[in-house]
Amino acid sequence: MKRWIVRGALALVATLFALKVADLAVGAVDPFGISHFENNRRFAASCLRVNQDIPTFSYPEPIPGSNADTTPPYAINALGFRGPEIATTKPESTVRVAMLGDSVAFGWGVDETDGLRAQLERRLAAWYGTRRQVEVVNLSVPGLHAGHEYERFRRHGLALAPDVVVIVFNVNDVEMYPDESAPLTRLAEQRFENQGVLARVALNGTSGACVKTCFPHLHDLIVYLELFRHQPAEVEDARKLYLDMKRGIATTAQIYAEFAKLAQTHRFALAVLDLNAFEPIREASSALGIPYASIRLDDVHDTSLRNSATDPHPNARGHALLADAAFAALTQTLKVMPERAP
Repeated sequence: MKRWIVRGALALVATLFALKVADLAVGAVDPFGISHFENNRRFAASCLRVNQDIPTFSYPEPIPGSNADTTPPYAINALGFRGPEIATTKPESTVRVAMLGDSVAFGWGVDETDGLRAQLERRLAAWYGTRRQVEVVNLSVPGLHAGHEYERFRRHGLALAPDVVVIVFNVNDVEMYPDESAPLTRLAEQRFENQGVLARVALNGTSGACVKTCFPHLHDLIVYLELFRHQPAEVEDARKLYLDMKRGIATTAQIYAEFAKLAQTHRFALAVLDLNAFEPIREASSALGIPYASIRLDDVHDTSLRNSATDPHPNARGHALLADAAFAALTQTLKVMPERAP
């Protein structure tokens, strides 16, 4: 009997040891880019706080001067934006562009110099040449909706006196109402319901907490394999559900109307650049007289444009294509940039 107990104990120790070796190997090799999950946690813990200045309307906001120990690194400047330090007062002969959006415009998963902000700034600087200096200021924050973007710009962007304000629209920026977002929640719940036995043990309840603590990399790998694999059909299903959010779309249009009022009052050009070619936003922008252009990137089918299998955000090449499209829209199609001096 004792022999079987000893053998069982040795087998358990060997199994745990093998799992730990596998966990360390997964962490070192990083298959599918699962470090994306840990980067999310570290960024939220180090760089974000909840802005609760407005009762019942809280949203995540970067902490000025904060840094996240992630790959790539995320650094927030003294004014609370991702990007180089700038003065609040706009320097003379400088064209200043304020960019608003969510995690895509923020540049999630890429070095700051490879993101849309920096790549667009370089293209605009080359276009103006020595005539004007250019600053593209990134007010984007992962997870923001249209209402959050408006409040962030009103509180932090107006003081920068931008010449141009660019709203980088993503379909999940549509304002959410519980009754309209319920089908999206159900879509996510279906994935949880379809988990295999291994996933149920590794992800749920006390056993899931133990796996996450002892084998964090294996845990994140199972999370990806079971819950977050990017499927084009599901992306299209989600798009259809967003199209059904009539009240959320109407509220988003009202928020854009408030942006348009600010543009008239404070004399800046306003443009909407749409990452999804989302027809309701094109129609709303047209009705409000806001210049609109689609800069859609087909990274759903072309996975070479994504950071990794786990992280569907654009990589540096994807951001380069977005910057090309944004530059063409702002300078040629929409012509909202201040003219170049002779």
